[in-house]
Amino acid sequence: MDFKENNKGTFSDLMHLLSDKGTDYKIRFLDYLFFEITIMNRAIWSDNEYTDTDKVDLLKWSNELTHRLWNLSFDLKRNETNDFVVKFKGHIDFCKKQSNEFSKHISATLFGAADKSERLINK
Repeated sequence: MDFKENNKGTFSDLMHLLSDKGTDYKIRFLDYLFFEITIMNRAIWSDNEYTDTDKVDLLKWSNELTHRLWNLSFDLKRNETNDFVVKFKGHIDFCKKQSNEFSKHISATLFGAADKSERLINK
């Protein structure tokens, strides 16, 4: 099953998907997202169209988001699952507002993690 095949592939669809899933799914989704963020960071660093200043700015927001998502992952692993989707959405929205370029990168990254989650977790 593919996330985009079953949804319009919007951020709202992703929030609905996560709100319907249990803790184990959310933990694994975040693990896939961390992997996808690493790939995103490599793509940013290797993109010669960005200046060094642009790269640092994009990686700064990626680092900030990763820090916030790690905290959510730890909360889930401690069974502190209250408001996961609200917090997740808030962290994503905050970082997306900081940079249009980062918003483009993280959106594609989120959907890549959602696709992987749906294919691999729901086998």
